[in-house]
Amino acid sequence: GTRDEREERGGAGGRGRGRESEADRVMDFVPVLCSPQHVAVMHDQYVVKSACGDNHTLLLTAEGHVYGCGANEWGQIGQDIEHTRTFSARPHVIRHFVSAGLAVDDISCGENHNIARTACGRAYTWGRGTLGALGIGAATVDAPLRVVSQPRQVALPPGRVVKVSAGGCSTALIHSALDDERRWGKPNAGAAKRTVYTFGANKWGQLGLGDIVKRFVPKPVKMLPPHTIPIEVAVGVDYMAILTEWCPDSSSTTKKQREKEKERE
Repeated sequence: GTRDEREERGGAGGRGRGRESEADRVMDFVPVLCSPQHVAVMHDQYVVKSACGDNHTLLLTAEGHVYGCGANEWGQIGQDIEHTRTFSARPHVIRHFVSAGLAVDDISCGENHNIARTACGRAYTWGRGTLGALGIGAATVDAPLRVVSQPRQVALPPGRVVKVSAGGCSTALIHSALDDERRWGKPNAGAAKRTVYTFGANKWGQLGLGDIVKRFVPKPVKMLPPHTIPIEVAVGVDYMAILTEWCPDSSSTTKKQREKEKERE
């Protein structure tokens, strides 16, 4: 977000991606915006992050509220389709988080789905779940459109989610088995227990699971180099990147190696 608490953006506005309209459910068709335009309806909110999908936008405020605007044919802006008529030209708060008393720390958009991380370390997804991008299981996605318009928690082992990313029809997150508030360059026990989980489309092997089978629930990536910990993950349309950091494993490090490490410190 900018210092004057305004959210600005440029680009195509033909699907209502943040362009202010006279009515909530009336599309203001603006084929192209060649310069950033102030989203006036957000004037009283301090926006700290924005994320864009194929035809929708999410905005995260300093208070931990998430707003969505743009296309909503898959429920990707967190509003009932009957209310928005498959789009909304104005940002609307996603009330699920507000009513549940959940503050959101991070957001990421895929083509037609999203993932959010809450302050308490939980992951929530919503939008199009056809190919498993929501990670909530095939049987729980509403047939026949596979639409989930309200955020649903992703089931994971005990611990907390520390990073989230969505791209295309795939999703990834970094999960810590311990209550880990790790800082860069300072490995600790919690960081050593980090695992990357992926789910969704996998036609090109982008989930890193050694095959091309799509997943409807989170699966751990087990092929990372030994003695490394994941610290960042980013998902593209058909690929994924994981940033790792070397972390010596005390169970396999010799006493002599540990002494050398202490000398360097």
